[in-house]
Amino acid sequence: MKSIESGLRYDDVAILCRLYSDIIPIQLEFTKLGIPSSFGKFDIFSSNEFTGMMSLLKTGSGKFKGFSKFEQEESISSMLKFPYIGLTNEQINFASKKLVALGYPFSDKVDAKNFPHLKPYLLSKLYERVLIADYMIVNGKKVSGSSLIKAYIERTDLVDNLRSMALTEVDAEEACRKVDAVLDFFTKFELPPYETYMKVNELKLSRISTKENLGEVQVMSIHKAKGLEWPVVVVANAEENQFPYIAKGDNKIPCNIQEERRLFFVAATRAINSCYILSQSEKMGGDTKIKGSIFLDESQISLAKKVAEMLSSGDKSGLNSSQKEVFDEYKDKLLKVA
Repeated sequence: MKSIESGLRYDDVAILCRLYSDIIPIQLEFTKLGIPSSFGKFDIFSSNEFTGMMSLLKTGSGKFKGFSKFEQEESISSMLKFPYIGLTNEQINFASKKLVALGYPFSDKVDAKNFPHLKPYLLSKLYERVLIADYMIVNGKKVSGSSLIKAYIERTDLVDNLRSMALTEVDAEEACRKVDAVLDFFTKFELPPYETYMKVNELKLSRISTKENLGEVQVMSIHKAKGLEWPVVVVANAEENQFPYIAKGDNKIPCNIQEERRLFFVAATRAINSCYILSQSEKMGGDTKIKGSIFLDESQISLAKKVAEMLSSGDKSGLNSSQKEVFDEYKDKLLKVA
């Protein structure tokens, strides 16, 4: 990071995000690069999405049959929870222990005789999920870890399930973005399931902190940053539909543009010396183009650059008489800020 090379500490830098899901790819990439960073109470590595997908990698590793009884039960239990199929935790624990005790293949053990307490609907849901588990145990090692997870997402209708379980459209979008971010991270390795699991687990366990020397980069939501300041602030994802945030889905919730504008102001004014606002502008498949946030235009950054050039050169050409008076009146104050 260039700011560190210029003599700043890591904890002099903050990255501010509009959504918690925006933090995930940053956390994963910083972990991969070994950059010491703090994410407060938010930790993708302990989330249901991450632990669920890591368990899938183990299940499809080709080594499942060599796992201990406890590890097998843990893997089956995780698959029955992710995504939700209507079983209670008590029913999931019973089912995972029962199936492991009966032995592989598991799907032909799912019947009313072995699970008399389950209603027909839940029994059919259990059978469908266990059938997928059987398939992964045998065929998972034939594909990459990311391909295995993609197939699981499709077979279980994971995205639709997450959306149906969410209380709000925003919650649904956040849950789906978490899955996308973790899957994208796994895709970067393009390794078989077990090797992907080991590599990611190694990175997770080897997260280092140089807090005593240079501190940690602070990464948080803009809401959490209110009242705080850093020498250098980076505002992430200043793009259309991201900031101001507009939820996807059939029933789009109109955003409170004034509240979003206030959040943008809060983010930009957390910087003591430098503020970097990040936005993509390249085409992303076909003719789809990512547009910058409307707040970038409202900020009149090009005008700010022009003023900075005037302060540096003293050239006031192009200004009318009233503008020159304002410029002269505030020049000294602006130079102090600059």
